[in-house]
Parts: sequence; structure tokens; C-alpha cells
Amino acid sequence: MIFKKVSMKRVLCILFISVLFINCAKKGVHINDLQERNGVMYEVNSKEVFTGSAKSYYANGEVDLEENYTQGKLDGITKRYYEDGQVKAEANYKNGVLDGSFKEYYKSGKLELEKTYKDGKLEGSKRSYFEDGQAAIEMTYKHGKLEGMTKKYYEDGQLEIEMTYKNGVEHGIIKGYYEHGQVKVEASYKNGELDGVSKEYYKNGQLQGETSYKDGVLDGAMKGYYEDGRLKGEVNYKNGVIDGEIKRY
Repeated sequence: MIFKKVSMKRVLCILFISVLFINCAKKGVHINDLQERNGVMYEVNSKEVFTGSAKSYYANGEVDLEENYTQGKLDGITKRYYEDGQVKAEANYKNGVLDGSFKEYYKSGKLELEKTYKDGKLEGSKRSYFEDGQAAIEMTYKHGKLEGMTKKYYEDGQLEIEMTYKNGVEHGIIKGYYEHGQVKVEASYKNGELDGVSKEYYKNGQLQGETSYKDGVLDGAMKGYYEDGRLKGEVNYKNGVIDGEIKRY
């Protein structure tokens, strides 16, 4: 015989594997057909945790949101769309928490925001952009907390603010700038509190005011100036309380 006889046992084995494969294949459902129980997703009226894809839709039939689940928890790529079908945001999940790249887009398709998660916490650089692609904000995270230099820009690319963070709070020098690049304000932080002399400037570069802080509390001289440099007024503080006479000129 050209064809070998196939035993009934082997046929049943093949059928069993096929059925098992079909049953284990990921299913697609509407998000409204899922319900959460103790932090895990199930299909409505089902006792089995859900594995598969889930989607929601706009009134025009376009996909609004699509998610992927493994054993009842978000796992893999999640995407949200604009009503015209353009991707609005995409994120990666692992075992129910954000893990990996997260991006948001303008309706034009241009990148608006990009950041990275690790085990549900922000890790590494986070950047947002104006629609023309120019950087808007740059910051860095470590274990979910701001760390290092943060910068914010005007739409023309000119630096607007730069400040340093340590363990999630301001620590070090902060500077703010006018659109033409002249310093607008500069201050010093220590463990999230103003500490030292803070200064503000007029657009012409002339000092507008200076204030002394210690551990976040007014402590020392506070002075204000006219735009021509003349002293406008002064007062002294001690541990947050006015100490002495308020002088105006």
C-alpha cells in the first residue's frame, strides 16, 4: 500500500491536540464584555480568567482602544486611536503593569510624548515635543522619581526653565529665562525647600528683587528694586517672621 495505516489512537491524539490548540488560541472580545474581579479580568458570566484581545469602538466603527491580556492581566501592546484611525497612544504592559515604551501622538501623527517604564515605574528619560518636533520638556527618572536635570523650552527652542532633582524633589539651582534668553529668576533648593538667596530680574537684566530662605522659610533680607536699579524697599525676616522695620523708598 502507498499509504501506511494510521492507528485510531494516533488519530485521536491528533484530534485532541487540534482541539486543545483551538481552545487555547487567543480570543477577541469587546471591552464591555470584560469585568474585573480582584484585579484580574474575566469575561462576563465566565469563571475562567481572560486571555486574548479586547477592543472598544467609536460610533463610526473605528477602533478606540485595543488591549491584550494574558491570564487576566494586561500583557503586551495596548493602543488607543483617534476617531480617524490614527494612533493616539501606545504602551507596553507586562503582568498587568506598564513595562517598556510609552508613546503619545498628535493627530498629525507627530510624536508628542515618549517615556519608559520598568515594573510600573518611570525609568530613564521622559520627553515631550511641540507638534513641529521641537523639544518641549526633557526630564529623567530613577525608580519612578525625578532625578537629575529637567529642562523646559519655549516653542522656538529657547530654554525656559532648568532645574535639578534628587530623589524626586528639587535640589540645587533652578533658573528661569525670558524668551530672548535673559535670566528671569534663579533660586537654590535643598531637599525640596528653598534655601539661599532667590533673585528675580527685569527683562533688561536689572535685578528686580532678592529674597533669602533657610530650609524653605524666609530668613534674612528681602529687597526690591526699580527697573533703573534704585532700591524700592527692604525688610528683614527671621525664621519666617518680620524682624525690624519695613522700609520703602
